Amino acid sequence: MDRLAARRSVALAFAAALLPAAAAAQTLARLHVRSFALAADRTSVRAHEPFHLTIAAHVDEAVVQLENVALPDLGGFDVLGDERRCSAAGRGSDCIETLTVAANAAGDRTIEPATMDAIDARNGRASRFATNALVIRVSGGAPDAGGRVAGLLRELVAGALRLLAVFALVVLAAVALFWGYGRRRRPAVAAPVPPTPAPAPVVRVDPDARIRTLAEALETDPSRTNALALRAALRERLGARDDETLGDLRMRPGG
Repeated sequence: MDRLAARRSVALAFAAALLPAAAAAQTLARLHVRSFALAADRTSVRAHEPFHLTIAAHVDEAVVQLENVALPDLGGFDVLGDERRCSAAGRGSDCIETLTVAANAAGDRTIEPATMDAIDARNGRASRFATNALVIRVSGGAPDAGGRVAGLLRELVAGALRLLAVFALVVLAAVALFWGYGRRRRPAVAAPVPPTPAPAPVVRVDPDARIRTLAEALETDPSRTNALALRAALRERLGARDDETLGDLRMRPGG
């Protein structure tokens, strides 16, 4: 009887140990986990300088949030903010948790992997998925007030130099504009005009010179030819027609 009682006690203890695991398995989501990673926007920071840690997972299922995600131990860091979101991404969902943290002191800090418990849909078993680990190198504290003032002065000087450069460019552009405008308004130099040549002397033609010449020829040689030539010149000088006689010419007004 003692041996039977002992077996029953062992069986009950084993069943009691399995009950929490079975209950936990029933609450786990069934997921096809394709990726699960831990990243930082910077791995070299200064002490007390905020930066971001990102835990990103991609699953094939459409989910609005991931359950049973355990954050890594962030000893040595101050957690300043935590934001979670899931969004549809092609086939499945992308879930991202962004932590804003700041290191407490200088030195190298190793951030252990984050974990997620789920039913692996590929084999139906309860599984624990883990991200990679990260090493964050933390240098000395934040710059003191003097350093901040010096940085501010450097920024002011750089801004003043940029303003001077812009002003110089504006002045040069204005000078170029006025110079080009002056060149357009400058009157063109007229080409020298060659002197007008003097008009040729007018040769006055004596309308009676031919008649006198023919009259002298007729006086020297009283031939019929010279007489007819003189007669034709006289008729031409008076504008007489071939059929008009001397009497007709005398009958003209003013004849």
